[in-house]
Amino acid sequence: MSQSTRATTGRQGQQWWDERYVSGRTGWDRPGHATQLERAITRLNLPLGRALDMGCGRGRNSRFLATQGFSVVGVDISAVAIADAQADQGLLDCDFHRVDLMTDPIPGGPFGTVFDYGCLHVFDEDEHRALLANKIAGVLEPDGLYIAVIGSTDGPPRDVGPPRRSALQVVTALEPHFEILELTRGVIRPDEDPIRPTWELVARKRA
Repeated sequence: MSQSTRATTGRQGQQWWDERYVSGRTGWDRPGHATQLERAITRLNLPLGRALDMGCGRGRNSRFLATQGFSVVGVDISAVAIADAQADQGLLDCDFHRVDLMTDPIPGGPFGTVFDYGCLHVFDEDEHRALLANKIAGVLEPDGLYIAVIGSTDGPPRDVGPPRRSALQVVTALEPHFEILELTRGVIRPDEDPIRPTWELVARKRA
C-alpha cells in the first residue's frame, strides 16, 4: 500500500459510519474540542457569524464553536452521530443535519467560515476531493474561510488514522476555488508516540 493511501477509510456510506459509531471504533471522536480549531479562531481573530462544521460527528467542535459565539450548522453522514449531537446540543446555537456531502445539499448557508476536522482527507479519489472543495466554496460567503485539519503523508508509515494526503493533493483539490493562505505542518496530539503529522489549512474563497 502506498504511503498516500495508508491508514485511510476512503469514501464510505452511511451504514459503514453508523456501525463505527455504534461499535465505538471512533478514534477521532475524543472528549472535548479540537485544539487546532481553537488556535485558529484566536490567531485569525475570526469574526463571529454563521459557521459550518463539516463532518461534525457527535458535535464536539460544533458545541465549542457555539460557546464562542458562532451560529453553527453541523453536518455528518452518520445518522447515529447526528442523533447523539442533537441530544447533546442543549440551548446552544447549533443545528445538526445528516448529509452525504457527495450527493446532498448543505443546509443553512451561506457561511462565513467552514471548519473541517478530518473530513476532506477521508476521500481517496481526486475527483471526490475536488467535488467537496467546489461544494464548500458554494456555501461560503465572498472571502469566506475554509479551515481544516488534514492527515499528512509526512512521518513514518502507520496503520491507524487519520488518512494521509500530500500537500499537492490538498492544493489540487482546492484549486481553482480557494486561495491558500496557510498550509503548515501540525500533529494530531503532541504527546502521542508515534506522532501523527497533519496539515493545518487556512484557505480563502476566491472572488
